[in-house]
Amino acid sequence: MLARKLASQTDNIFEEIRAMNKKTNNSPLASYIFKIDINAQKQPTSVTIDAQPHETQEVQALLGTLFNADNGAQSENVSLSAPKQSTPKSFQNSVDEYFQKANLKPTTRVTYKSKLEFAKAFFGDGFDVLAIDQLSIVHFSEHVKNKISNETTQGLYIQIIVTFINWHRARNGLSQLNSKTLIPKRTTPEYEDREEFSLDDMHAIFKNAFQYSRKEPYKWWSTIAVAFMGCRIEEICQVNLETDLVHDRSENIWYFQFDEKPDRDGIIRKSLKKLTSHRRVPIHSALIKCGFIDYLHLQKKRHATRPFEKGWAPRIVPKDNIYKWSQYATKWGGRELIQLDKDGLLKRGRKTYFHSMRHTVAKLMQDAGVLSEISEALAGRSAGVGEQERYGKIKNNSTLLSRDGIEKGLNPLVEILESVVKLK
Repeated sequence: MLARKLASQTDNIFEEIRAMNKKTNNSPLASYIFKIDINAQKQPTSVTIDAQPHETQEVQALLGTLFNADNGAQSENVSLSAPKQSTPKSFQNSVDEYFQKANLKPTTRVTYKSKLEFAKAFFGDGFDVLAIDQLSIVHFSEHVKNKISNETTQGLYIQIIVTFINWHRARNGLSQLNSKTLIPKRTTPEYEDREEFSLDDMHAIFKNAFQYSRKEPYKWWSTIAVAFMGCRIEEICQVNLETDLVHDRSENIWYFQFDEKPDRDGIIRKSLKKLTSHRRVPIHSALIKCGFIDYLHLQKKRHATRPFEKGWAPRIVPKDNIYKWSQYATKWGGRELIQLDKDGLLKRGRKTYFHSMRHTVAKLMQDAGVLSEISEALAGRSAGVGEQERYGKIKNNSTLLSRDGIEKGLNPLVEILESVVKLK
């Protein structure tokens, strides 16, 4: 009954809001977070307010009126206390606590570390993070935009510092800060960040990579595997050949299981970009025909746990428990792309060796009429609103992803591959 009475009080507020216009000067709105203590008779006895000191009197008057409105509570029983105050900590101590207690992946920790160092330099190590308010974040965002030119990177810096501060504020009963209107809006669609390769480009890339197929086969297989699977280079470099290479004998389909499960020794050596990246990705029949499965089995016989580690050892950061399996593969791909550009075999533009192949695969599937849900599931992208359950089933249906996905959508790449390796 008390809740219903309190709810009825808000009706007046909503009616006042409804009558407001853009020229209204006096706003009835107040942004406070408060905790109500209730006695055995279910009456409010005290209220803890998250408000600035100069606002206490105003809030007390507001709540005193509210709780004395026909609910039987006496004004002298309503007391206001200041927000919970924690012992001020240095900025660095707050960062250390965040890294220790927040559930962050090793790669996320590394990404956050440099961004928080940037923020510490702005605010100062002696600045208590709980004293950072919304206006401080506005000033910080302006500083970021002055120092960093790339809009996407600007948004990342702002989002990370707000996430960090809100983590601390939530644990001290303080209201959350907002970064939504501070992050620069994109002026171009995300897919335009990287161009896809044309079929002529793919022919030049396949032909160039084929020269390595005998003496440095990892360069050849990494190239055509990414091209036919549409996955990220890190995803395929880090798969565990003992557990993630799977053969569905009933359907005769080989696929990779992309996840973040630990190796058999209990150590996690994999990291995916996001939860939607957990999925099955079938291996195209053209790759199998070329000998990709044979290559993978040979790597296992050579005691390799990853597909290309005999050629590209991982970059390991022991203190952060980070394994970057694709770092040297990516650098090699960048050099190859530069050389292909210099040789006049393709124009580099906004292209990267491996990642642009993902865009090529998406474009080919679209042209072939592959359902967008299947294309998105293969790429490990997010599902649309209301499609999560269906999407979850699709991304683990290796038969559907193979038959109605890669096998249906990548015929132009098959023709290029066959022409390069002279398959009949």
